[in-house]
Amino acid sequence: MNNYTIQGYLDDVLYSDLIVKEVPGNSISRIQQDIKNNMLSFLCHYDSIEFRKAFFVLVEEQSSFYEPFDVPLNIRSFVVTTVRNSIIEYLFSVNYHEMEMDNRMDESYVKVVLMHACEYFNKCDFSLLCSEAKQTCTNDFYGDLPKKYPLAYAALVKIGCKKNNPIRYTKVMPDTTFSFLPVQIGTDDKQFVSKIKNGISNEMDADDLIFLRHIELEEMACVYFDCFKMLSRNVDKVMKFLEFILQKDAVFVTSNYYITNGYIEKRLPILQAAHNFDEANRKFLNHDGLLQQHRSVLDSIQMNNFASTTGNFSMKI
Repeated sequence: MNNYTIQGYLDDVLYSDLIVKEVPGNSISRIQQDIKNNMLSFLCHYDSIEFRKAFFVLVEEQSSFYEPFDVPLNIRSFVVTTVRNSIIEYLFSVNYHEMEMDNRMDESYVKVVLMHACEYFNKCDFSLLCSEAKQTCTNDFYGDLPKKYPLAYAALVKIGCKKNNPIRYTKVMPDTTFSFLPVQIGTDDKQFVSKIKNGISNEMDADDLIFLRHIELEEMACVYFDCFKMLSRNVDKVMKFLEFILQKDAVFVTSNYYITNGYIEKRLPILQAAHNFDEANRKFLNHDGLLQQHRSVLDSIQMNNFASTTGNFSMKI
């Protein structure tokens, strides 16, 4: 009998990692509950290879480069998906006060937390974890995502499951037109939209909404982020954003992916997700391993000088 459980990780490993950094007990409980919710929902579908590979696309730019490297990539990706992409992010953001902290935690410590999580879950029997999740999960938000965002999910499935590059597939036609933008927001309306200061919020900030408004008005046909996490660590926000772009027949571009509804290119080998904007700018100029459309759109962005201090761009192509 394998005695490694989700609760065992939360109570023993994660608690120890946080209490040693003087994270208040109430905040530890909040983080534990959020990670537990993530794990239970994701594990409800973990035995679906398609599902697992699709959502691991969103984190492979991180998990492929995290230690310990002797832990299988699928375990490292599970840990990034459920632990790193949780409200533990507050501890490392300017919103550290949300966790009743006096100071922002050093970003380097997250590597320690993730390494310990990887070592723990590498000892787990995932068939038992999946069984536990299916019996106890009460908020299966991951299970809702493929139906909520069918075009985004289809693209991620193709990236995760197809070995050919580029990837061509029949365009997915949505049952209903997807929209979530305010009735009016223009390029001068940034002051009316709150700027989100952490990477886990599911809210759209001013730049996000302006980019999407340009797409909606067919003024722009391409949105660029260095990597998925630069858009958000919140999976619902990423899926919502990607769904909108694909429904508008626009292009979602990162340093590693060129994604449209029906055609995808992937950089090989992929580059690690940038940790700051200096890294993002250097990666933007690196065209090694790119295919034609991906290279062309990055050249166009560079030529038109759409670079910004946020590392995110939108443009006509």
